[in-house]
Amino acid sequence: MKAGTLDPLRTPPVRWKAGAIYRLHEAVDVYAPAIQRWMNEQFGDAIMSAIDFTIIAEEVTGSQGERRIRIIFDGKALPYSTDEGWRPADA
Repeated sequence: MKAGTLDPLRTPPVRWKAGAIYRLHEAVDVYAPAIQRWMNEQFGDAIMSAIDFTIIAEEVTGSQGERRIRIIFDGKALPYSTDEGWRPADA
């Protein structure tokens, strides 16, 4: 293959991968404000840690017998900080 060729771009992406990622983004975008309000009610002005964090994805059966996907985000609740008091360590 010649440098600068567009041949690698001719193959379309695998559709299900792009669709799955798009739908995950969509679900978070749509429900994030409601989830944030719930978090504020439960934990005050807090955030969910993405450092000490796990995700569980599992298949479950719906009420009509259909296959469903359950995704659980499990992160530590941390108090929100603006880092106003943070100062670098002396070098």
